[in-house]
Amino acid sequence: MIEFDCQHCGNHFIVDDKFAGHDGWCRVCLQFIIVPSSDGAGPRLEDLSLDEKCFRMERLLRYAAKKAQAYKLLLLRYADENGQLISIRKARALLHENDASNAARDGASSTNGAERATPRSYLRTAVDRLAERVATLAQARDRIEAERNRLERDIEAARMEARAERSAREGIEQMLGEAHQEVQKTKDELDGLLRAPAAEFEALRAELDKALTRLEESRVFADSLRKGLAAAKERTDTANEETARLIEELDSARRERDALMHQLEEARVARREAETAQDGVAQSVATLERVQADLDAERAALAEARSELERSQALVAELQAALSAIAEEGQTALRSGDDPRDRASIEEEDVALPIDGTDEEYAAFTVVPELPADKASADEVSADGDAMAETYLRFLSPE
Repeated sequence: MIEFDCQHCGNHFIVDDKFAGHDGWCRVCLQFIIVPSSDGAGPRLEDLSLDEKCFRMERLLRYAAKKAQAYKLLLLRYADENGQLISIRKARALLHENDASNAARDGASSTNGAERATPRSYLRTAVDRLAERVATLAQARDRIEAERNRLERDIEAARMEARAERSAREGIEQMLGEAHQEVQKTKDELDGLLRAPAAEFEALRAELDKALTRLEESRVFADSLRKGLAAAKERTDTANEETARLIEELDSARRERDALMHQLEEARVARREAETAQDGVAQSVATLERVQADLDAERAALAEARSELERSQALVAELQAALSAIAEEGQTALRSGDDPRDRASIEEEDVALPIDGTDEEYAAFTVVPELPADKASADEVSADGDAMAETYLRFLSPE
């Protein structure tokens, strides 16, 4: 590692060895600096020639322009990422629709509605906060873009001025060289013509004065060129300050963008959880409605079956009462002796049908019909009972 102090403000630097001999600028005083080697040796700024200073400054400006282009691409990517504002608006509209549907469906259950309103209000607040932060970031991006464009224009103007000043300096140096050669030639001619006539000597002296005048004019122009270079250096220093400020603003914008992306991801996860819970509630409600419909259908069928059973039981009771009445009439007729049949057949019939027996013996000869399953079966049982009653009456009649 290389440790050195700024040549202008004394700010301490610690850089890697690979940057030895590189050019840069101090972030404290924003002045042009040169990184020395690890042993402290290396070129010093005050020892460089004007051409070397201009060359290094132009190279540093090219590096700054390249970094500005990279920042431009980064800002374009930020602009693409800010398209998430549309998704945030859609999420807000979806939240409003969900709130309306949930209020219409869950109006009777105020407690559950209050419990579900808490995450929705949190999501709505988070979405509003994200929208405000993204709008602020967009304004900062526009401001940084304007500053960057202005800085690029200043850098390009400084580069063009440096090129023009370099061309002018080269022309001046060429003129100075030609003037020096002309002066030297004039001196040589003067040395060779010391013994020339006075008129020729005066002419040569006038030409020498003209050459000296042109040389002085060239020196004045060189001084003005140096002043222009100093002004260009001041503009470059100002551009360096603007670049440092833009870098700080870009870092701040990047941190804000990362925080916004994290909050947006949390809002998306919460929205997916809310949608999953709503789908589960909707499925449960649909299942309960289907079960309720099935129960209603079963209750209706059970009520119909119960009514049919009651009608069948009433028919069976009437039939049993009719059979009991017929049996009593037959027993009364047999005991009174009105039947022309002989006693032996009566006794045989008594044996076959123990009218006077116990309840258990009578139950052994009593047939209990099965309950009909529907109305048609009940009608058939009633018809069979009427037929049995008529047959029994014909059997008991004296004819």
